[in-house]
Amino acid sequence: MLEENIMSEEMAREEVLSWLSHKGFRQSKIEQNEDSIQTLTEALMDGTLDLDSDTFQFNHNLGNPIQDKETGEDRYKTIAYKPKLTVGELNKCYKGVKPSDVDGRILAVIQALTDLPKGIIEKLDTSDYSLAQSIAVFFM
Repeated sequence: MLEENIMSEEMAREEVLSWLSHKGFRQSKIEQNEDSIQTLTEALMDGTLDLDSDTFQFNHNLGNPIQDKETGEDRYKTIAYKPKLTVGELNKCYKGVKPSDVDGRILAVIQALTDLPKGIIEKLDTSDYSLAQSIAVFFM
Protein backbone atom coordinates (compact mmCIF):
# COMPACT_ATOMS: atom_id res chain seq x y z
CA MET A 1 0.00 0.00 0.00
CA LEU A 2 1.06 3.51 -0.68
CA GLU A 3 1.55 5.97 2.17
CA GLU A 4 -0.45 8.84 0.68
CA ASN A 5 -3.93 8.66 -0.72
CA ILE A 6 -4.05 9.14 -4.45
CA MET A 7 -7.82 9.61 -4.48
CA SER A 8 -10.38 11.09 -2.12
CA GLU A 9 -12.68 8.77 -0.22
CA GLU A 10 -15.70 10.26 -1.98
CA MET A 11 -14.23 9.65 -5.43
CA ALA A 12 -13.10 6.12 -4.51
CA ARG A 13 -16.53 5.21 -3.14
CA GLU A 14 -18.14 6.56 -6.33
CA GLU A 15 -15.89 4.24 -8.36
CA VAL A 16 -16.87 1.23 -6.25
CA LEU A 17 -20.54 2.12 -6.59
CA SER A 18 -20.16 2.53 -10.36
CA TRP A 19 -18.61 -0.96 -10.49
CA LEU A 20 -21.52 -2.34 -8.47
CA SER A 21 -23.98 -0.55 -10.74
CA HIS A 22 -22.26 -2.02 -13.81
CA LYS A 23 -22.70 -5.45 -12.20
CA GLY A 24 -26.40 -4.74 -11.64
CA PHE A 25 -26.49 -5.46 -7.92
CA ARG A 26 -29.62 -4.76 -5.95
CA GLN A 27 -29.49 -2.28 -3.10
CA SER A 28 -29.94 -5.08 -0.54
CA LYS A 29 -26.79 -6.88 -1.78
CA ILE A 30 -24.88 -3.60 -1.55
CA GLU A 31 -26.08 -2.94 1.99
CA GLN A 32 -25.19 -6.49 3.08
CA ASN A 33 -21.61 -6.00 1.92
CA GLU A 34 -20.80 -2.54 3.27
CA ASP A 35 -17.60 -3.79 4.90
CA SER A 36 -16.32 -5.05 1.55
CA ILE A 37 -17.30 -1.78 -0.11
CA GLN A 38 -15.29 0.11 2.50
CA THR A 39 -12.29 -2.19 1.95
CA LEU A 40 -12.45 -1.62 -1.82
CA THR A 41 -12.84 2.13 -1.28
CA GLU A 42 -9.74 2.29 0.92
CA ALA A 43 -7.75 0.20 -1.57
CA LEU A 44 -8.69 2.59 -4.38
CA MET A 45 -7.77 5.56 -2.21
CA ASP A 46 -4.25 4.30 -1.51
CA GLY A 47 -3.57 2.91 -4.98
CA THR A 48 -3.58 -0.76 -4.04
CA LEU A 49 -6.52 -1.16 -6.40
CA ASP A 50 -7.51 0.69 -9.53
CA LEU A 51 -10.62 0.42 -11.67
CA ASP A 52 -10.57 0.69 -15.44
CA SER A 53 -13.55 2.96 -16.11
CA ASP A 54 -14.01 1.56 -19.63
CA THR A 55 -13.91 -2.18 -18.86
CA PHE A 56 -14.78 -2.13 -15.12
CA GLN A 57 -11.83 -4.43 -14.50
CA PHE A 58 -10.15 -4.11 -11.10
CA ASN A 59 -6.36 -4.22 -11.11
CA HIS A 60 -4.79 -5.18 -7.79
CA ASN A 61 -1.25 -3.95 -7.14
CA LEU A 62 -0.01 -6.64 -4.78
CA GLY A 63 1.50 -5.43 -1.53
CA ASN A 64 3.59 -8.60 -1.50
CA PRO A 65 4.29 -9.78 -5.05
CA ILE A 66 4.38 -13.51 -5.70
CA GLN A 67 7.92 -14.58 -6.48
CA ASP A 68 9.19 -17.21 -8.86
CA LYS A 69 10.45 -20.12 -6.77
CA GLU A 70 13.52 -20.72 -8.92
CA THR A 71 14.70 -17.17 -9.64
CA GLY A 72 13.34 -15.30 -6.63
CA GLU A 73 12.12 -12.57 -8.98
CA ASP A 74 8.65 -11.07 -8.69
CA ARG A 75 6.45 -13.10 -11.03
CA TYR A 76 3.09 -11.51 -10.17
CA LYS A 77 3.07 -7.86 -9.14
CA THR A 78 -0.52 -7.20 -10.17
CA ILE A 79 -3.66 -9.25 -10.57
CA ALA A 80 -6.58 -8.34 -12.83
CA TYR A 81 -10.14 -9.25 -11.83
CA LYS A 82 -12.81 -9.75 -14.50
CA PRO A 83 -15.85 -7.50 -14.13
CA LYS A 84 -18.32 -10.35 -14.74
CA LEU A 85 -18.40 -14.13 -14.58
CA THR A 86 -20.55 -16.75 -16.24
CA VAL A 87 -22.03 -19.73 -14.45
CA GLY A 88 -19.78 -21.95 -16.55
CA GLU A 89 -16.64 -20.11 -15.43
CA LEU A 90 -17.66 -20.52 -11.80
CA ASN A 91 -18.67 -24.16 -12.13
CA LYS A 92 -15.32 -25.03 -13.70
CA CYS A 93 -13.54 -23.62 -10.63
CA TYR A 94 -16.03 -25.09 -8.14
CA LYS A 95 -15.21 -28.66 -9.24
CA GLY A 96 -14.13 -30.66 -6.21
CA VAL A 97 -15.22 -27.95 -3.74
CA LYS A 98 -17.94 -28.99 -1.31
CA PRO A 99 -20.90 -26.59 -0.99
CA SER A 100 -20.20 -26.30 2.75
CA ASP A 101 -16.53 -25.30 2.16
CA VAL A 102 -16.86 -21.51 2.29
CA ASP A 103 -13.09 -20.87 2.08
CA GLY A 104 -12.79 -23.21 -0.89
CA ARG A 105 -15.69 -21.52 -2.66
CA ILE A 106 -14.15 -18.06 -2.14
CA LEU A 107 -10.83 -19.32 -3.49
CA ALA A 108 -12.67 -20.78 -6.51
CA VAL A 109 -14.40 -17.45 -7.20
CA ILE A 110 -11.06 -15.63 -7.03
CA GLN A 111 -9.61 -18.24 -9.39
CA ALA A 112 -12.48 -17.68 -11.85
CA LEU A 113 -12.16 -13.88 -11.59
CA THR A 114 -8.42 -13.87 -12.24
CA ASP A 115 -7.94 -16.90 -14.52
CA LEU A 116 -4.97 -17.81 -12.32
CA PRO A 117 -4.28 -21.36 -11.14
CA LYS A 118 -5.38 -22.22 -7.61
CA GLY A 119 -1.74 -22.73 -6.61
CA ILE A 120 -0.88 -19.12 -7.47
CA ILE A 121 -3.83 -17.73 -5.55
CA GLU A 122 -2.83 -19.80 -2.53
CA LYS A 123 0.54 -18.00 -2.58
CA LEU A 124 -1.09 -14.60 -2.02
CA ASP A 125 -0.11 -12.87 1.19
CA THR A 126 -3.00 -12.73 3.64
CA SER A 127 -3.44 -8.96 3.20
CA ASP A 128 -3.61 -9.32 -0.59
CA TYR A 129 -5.95 -12.29 -0.24
CA SER A 130 -8.21 -10.26 2.05
CA LEU A 131 -8.67 -7.64 -0.68
CA ALA A 132 -9.36 -10.40 -3.24
CA GLN A 133 -12.05 -11.76 -0.90
CA SER A 134 -13.69 -8.33 -0.78
CA ILE A 135 -14.10 -8.48 -4.55
CA ALA A 136 -15.10 -12.16 -4.63
CA VAL A 137 -17.93 -11.74 -2.12
CA PHE A 138 -19.97 -9.93 -4.77
CA PHE A 139 -19.83 -13.00 -7.04
CA MET A 140 -21.16 -15.48 -4.50
